[in-house]
Amino acid sequence: MNSLINYRKLSKENKRELTEYLIYRSIEDNCREHKKELDDEKILDIKELAYDFYLDDCCGKLSITSITDFIINNYLDNNITLEELQDADYADLYSAIDEDCIELIKEQEEDLER
Repeated sequence: MNSLINYRKLSKENKRELTEYLIYRSIEDNCREHKKELDDEKILDIKELAYDFYLDDCCGKLSITSITDFIINNYLDNNITLEELQDADYADLYSAIDEDCIELIKEQEEDLER
């Protein structure tokens, strides 16, 4: 229980740094699993997307790790481009992550193109 008390005492800046650490760890772990490397620009874009979405998740249902894992895995598997993810409506992205179904974003894009 003491560790939770210590966590509550952390400054907002320290909590942000912990969140960013989890994002980078998720990116690194998934790149290693896929045996792929990303340049710094792509890593920063993924980090910003994951962090912004995490802050926008008003329900707080999704963890930063599940958000980042979903984004990075689908990007590395070539299921979706980073631009498509960045352009996606957050409600669609939320549903896709919650249901672990990238097709929900792709379906919405197709509907918008019609």
